[in-house]
Amino acid sequence: EHARTHTHTHTHVPTHIHTRTHTHVPSHMHTRTHIHRNARARALTHTYPGTYAHTHIHERARTHTYLRTSIHA
Repeated sequence: EHARTHTHTHTHVPTHIHTRTHTHVPSHMHTRTHIHRNARARALTHTYPGTYAHTHIHERARTHTYLRTSIHA
């Protein structure tokens, strides 16, 4: 069940950000900060008008972090 949920989120969020986060999962807090920073930079670099993408990635990243904590706990 856990694996299934993770796969679903992975498909939703870009592979680049997710892969980076997946490789670095030592601490929940650290992962959260990493995702936020990565998502911001990625969105700005990926799309010119980093407004819609920024909000979208931010929300998805937050949800992913929450799910990750749940799985860990």
